[in-house]
Amino acid sequence: MATRILVIPGGPGFEAHYLHPLRALLDLYELAFCESFGPRMDDHVGQLETARRRSGATVVLGHSFGGLVACHHALAFPGSAAGLILLDPDPATFAEWDAFRGTVASRRKLSEQEAMDTISRTAGWTTDPLLVSAYFRLLLAPYFADSENAAELDFGFSTESMARIQSQTKAVRADLGAWDLSRERIAMPSLLIHGAESVFSSSSPQTLAQLFPAGESHVLTSVGHFPHLEAPDDVKALAERFLAAHGFTP
Repeated sequence: MATRILVIPGGPGFEAHYLHPLRALLDLYELAFCESFGPRMDDHVGQLETARRRSGATVVLGHSFGGLVACHHALAFPGSAAGLILLDPDPATFAEWDAFRGTVASRRKLSEQEAMDTISRTAGWTTDPLLVSAYFRLLLAPYFADSENAAELDFGFSTESMARIQSQTKAVRADLGAWDLSRERIAMPSLLIHGAESVFSSSSPQTLAQLFPAGESHVLTSVGHFPHLEAPDDVKALAERFLAAHGFTP
């Protein structure tokens, strides 16, 4: 039976558009996308399990916050999925995650901040698709190893994105509190791909690797928070090798 992969975007509250390039990278496999919404982690985990059952996916792939959702799902529903791929996932501990704000602030160029301020002062900008798209490109530029890589990207955020992301981020992070998954263990074949220039703590890959005793972990040089966009060939090679090694046939 062909392997189906269920893909979870970050956020919380992001649409999956920015992960659609994975279709070309993993073109041998069938991909389905799960956009989960809600104020609690349990909401996202439950929606993921419902989507996995409906899609028949045996492998879960999560990026950023979607990677943390995938970890919580694996703990809540052991054996539900047979394999896991995480692309620069949120860290296993709150302490390692919390430092990212300072990292982003230190990387943000003055010109980017000024452009964001100009957009946010424009009347009705949140209902203008072009301004929303431009704002998110500027917002996410420091998350790339080379911020220029964000300049021409279409992340696919809608005019509803801003309010939803802001409200869900605050609610979900409050629900999670000072989380710490470092003592948990998830026993399934797992592939972790991190960016060496990620916005997350440099200790995060090591902590997450302990969470997955049957997993493999790779840190890609000159890559930030979006490995599939910054190093697509590396992600494709690592993912295809991992899937083949564990019997996930196209």
